Amino acid sequence: DATDVLLSLIDLHLKAGDETLADFYVDKFKDAADRGGRLRLAGTFLRHRRVDRAIAELRVLFEDNPYSYRGRLFLGIALDEKGEHAQARREFEKVPDKHEDYVDARVHVAISLSKERKVAEAEAALKKLLATHPKTVSAYELLASFREQRNELREAENVFKSGLAIMPVEPRLLYGLGVV
Repeated sequence: DATDVLLSLIDLHLKAGDETLADFYVDKFKDAADRGGRLRLAGTFLRHRRVDRAIAELRVLFEDNPYSYRGRLFLGIALDEKGEHAQARREFEKVPDKHEDYVDARVHVAISLSKERKVAEAEAALKKLLATHPKTVSAYELLASFREQRNELREAENVFKSGLAIMPVEPRLLYGLGVV
C-alpha cells in the first residue's frame, strides 16, 4: 500500500544521507499512516540511528496508545543508544510477561545493565529469564560473552552446552561453542 512505498522511500533516502527528501516523505507518510504507522516510522529511524527522531515518533504514538509494548521496546532501545540506560530499563520493564516482545525486552535489560558495567546484575537478569524462557538463544549468547570477557572460557563453554542440552541443533549455540 501507499504507506509501505513511503516507508521504502524514507528508508532509501535516509540510507543515502538525503535528509531533505527523507523529511519530505516523512511528512507524506504521517498524512497517510494510521497509529501503527508511527511505530513503523520509529523503527525505520532506529535502523538508521536517528535516535532522537525515533524517540519523538514514539512519544506521539504513546499519546494515542500508551500500551504499545513494541513501542516501549523500541523506546528502550533508543534511550539505551543515547546512554540513558536507567530510563531505557524502565521502558523495557513495562513490557508484560505475556507480550510477544517480553523476551527481547528482558534481554535488552541485560544489555543495558552491561553498558553500565553492572555485569553481575545483567547475568542475574539473564539467568532469571532463562529459568522461565529456556529457549532464548540470545540470552545464552550474551551470558557466554560475559564469561568470555572475563576469560572464563570453560564457564562460557558450559553456558553454550546448557543451551544445547535444550536445543541440540541450534546453529548459533553450536557456533558459539565452536568459537569458545
